[in-house]
Amino acid sequence: NTLVQLNNLAQLFFSVGELQRAVELNEDVYFRSVELLGEENERTIVLAYNTGNMYARINNFEKAIPLLEVAARGMRKRRGDADPLSESFLGVLLSAYNRAERYEEAEPLLEQEVTRLETQGGDRDLLFQRLNLLGRIQYRLRNYEAAEVTLQKAISFGPEQVEDRANWLFLKSYLGFALGRQGKLEKAETELLAAVDGFETMRETEPELATQTLLDAYTWLD
Repeated sequence: NTLVQLNNLAQLFFSVGELQRAVELNEDVYFRSVELLGEENERTIVLAYNTGNMYARINNFEKAIPLLEVAARGMRKRRGDADPLSESFLGVLLSAYNRAERYEEAEPLLEQEVTRLETQGGDRDLLFQRLNLLGRIQYRLRNYEAAEVTLQKAISFGPEQVEDRANWLFLKSYLGFALGRQGKLEKAETELLAAVDGFETMRETEPELATQTLLDAYTWLD
């Protein structure tokens, strides 16, 4: 009960902007839980996730990522890869890797997740999200051929099948850039023009995103 109360207090500190105080308290609660309950106890795993997530939200990835790795690995071991909590914990870890530009660590995990979701018929929205991130990371790693294949899979969902049309169009622009990097200029132009047309219609609802993507696309088309 004491650990729960302290964790709730840390969450309260975080909600009112006492960020450093919150993460330090939550980290202390986590280590107490390791001592009292063990690292593989589910409550301890959740505390590792909460603390890592707090650190990630204040961009302290050096502290965040080891805790998120413990949480993702521990929850998958306890509940399996397909459990919603396991998928959620892994998603936050992958996001932290991406934001910290630790792409080499994210790529194999994403590849495993995509394979699992494709072969086991998992959540299609989640599959789209994983393909989305994998394609962008492969592009940033300059693996343009792999990025092309991954982005094509994500785009094949179609804008009507994904919640965020802007994100889908953004992937088309990424695909155009990946094709261009491989010298496939005609195909690149086709994808970039399609992204341009889509974003032109979104200037009123997504002005900043639309404008930046249009500028990037026009730079390539020139």
